[in-house]
Amino acid sequence: MKKLFCFLVIISLIFSIRPANKIYAASSDIYLLGNAEYNQILEHSNMHKKVPIASLTKLMTAYICINKVQKGEISFEDKVFVSKNASEAEPSKAYLIENNCYNLHELFKTMLIKSANDCAIAIAEHISGSENAFSDLMNITAVELGMKSTNYMNASGLSTPNQHSTAYDQYVLFREILSIPEIINTLKCLNIEFNNGESKKVLYNTNKLISSGIIGKTGYTLEAKNCFCGLNLHGDKKFIFITLGNQTSEERFSFVQNSLNNATQTYEKKFVLSNQAKTKKFQLAENNLEYVNETDFSVLIKKGEKCKFNVIERFSSYNKYPIKKGQVVGESLVIFNNKIIKKVNLVAVNNVNRISIFTNVKRIMQS
Repeated sequence: MKKLFCFLVIISLIFSIRPANKIYAASSDIYLLGNAEYNQILEHSNMHKKVPIASLTKLMTAYICINKVQKGEISFEDKVFVSKNASEAEPSKAYLIENNCYNLHELFKTMLIKSANDCAIAIAEHISGSENAFSDLMNITAVELGMKSTNYMNASGLSTPNQHSTAYDQYVLFREILSIPEIINTLKCLNIEFNNGESKKVLYNTNKLISSGIIGKTGYTLEAKNCFCGLNLHGDKKFIFITLGNQTSEERFSFVQNSLNNATQTYEKKFVLSNQAKTKKFQLAENNLEYVNETDFSVLIKKGEKCKFNVIERFSSYNKYPIKKGQVVGESLVIFNNKIIKKVNLVAVNNVNRISIFTNVKRIMQS
């Protein structure tokens, strides 16, 4: 009997032991890994599947707000009046007080860092007069950007019928956001000190991966589950990673971090176009043309994999000389899967003059 008891105790201990550092596998079947430096999708799963995206919605709200500021239509120094509708927003929120006024820039930063729904609604109402009108503007902007599978119904991402997007559409939006320092710098902030008029509090970033060099926007609702859209800051290879519908927050962050770490180890840069000078001979030209690509162009490929990108140089037809140094003389076409994915100007490095009659006769005699 004593031996049986010891046996049962040992069995129960074995089954109660859990791994100390569990590495979570993907808890979502919707994700996209892209090259942040160029429109190159590296890996994906169900990237066109329409689902709720929770607070990733605030990225579009921020994008429109910045555009309005840049055009001079509004100012970050504006005082934003808080309506009852905004003050009664569900958490996460900054607890804005109805009828109070707040600095637009502070609301903008708090919306992104704390993912404050009341700040998003207040910004939307300030720009368009109502959240409904602002959602119309969001949808117009989405169409302009090529986000074909997205429909916005509010500015915050709170659950509402018929509000959805895709991993691919969020990738399209985030690539635009990469060129906006104000948004990127805000996403890098660990926290923000915010005074709602009653108390001053330190509000912490909902992204738990900042210390690991990964910035981005989080999202969560019961319908959307746990979402993330962001990129890695460290290293010479920058990746955009989007995942939607993860079961838990911990699994989401683990999936993002593991995926980006793995991408850094798996992919390498391959220069498709360089700025090394080349030579081209034109008819009726006195000397050869030296030219370069206006910019370098690189792609990411898996280590050990052959580069499947082709380059065709297409020159303009010249009937008039001289060709001046610095003049655009054609373009390099980067082709992948029989599609042109990049065009880069070819620029003259030297002057090229039309051949003189004397030189032309001399060449004919020598031929």
